[in-house]
Amino acid sequence: MFHYGSISLIVEPCRTAHLKAMKEAKAAGALLSYDPNLRLPLWPSAEKAREQIMSIWDQADVIKVSDNELEFLTESDKIDDATAMSLWHPNLKLLLVTLGDHGCRYYTKVTASLCFSSPNPFNPRLFDLQLGFVRWQSIVRLIFQGNPCFIINEVHNYFPLSP
Repeated sequence: MFHYGSISLIVEPCRTAHLKAMKEAKAAGALLSYDPNLRLPLWPSAEKAREQIMSIWDQADVIKVSDNELEFLTESDKIDDATAMSLWHPNLKLLLVTLGDHGCRYYTKVTASLCFSSPNPFNPRLFDLQLGFVRWQSIVRLIFQGNPCFIINEVHNYFPLSP
């Protein structure tokens, strides 16, 4: 798995190195994992940020966005399935939208639903506090390795907070 964000797209030579690393990782058979990790103050403008973030969108196999990033990228104030699915692309395998204290939604090509064990290993509060690479990689691996907790039957699923 090759995991990346968008901050390295802001200036050269980081941008060129980022694009080359993505190309090499894909050629080697790696899964491309993208978390835009929007930090608007670092960008010259909101328009430039949106343009550059979306410039590599279609190359990612898995993408994680927050509710704020969903609003920014779609230029919509709606946080719903239709808005999230407007970001779907044909090669995408997983789209995860974190919703702060309201959990998260995930979308896959074949649709998936999650059953919880106790205690809930997917506490959504962890996603928006700091979804570090190791945690994100673990979740993606569980999904793609056919973990028995994943039951295929729905287009999306809401992960409520555990009591």
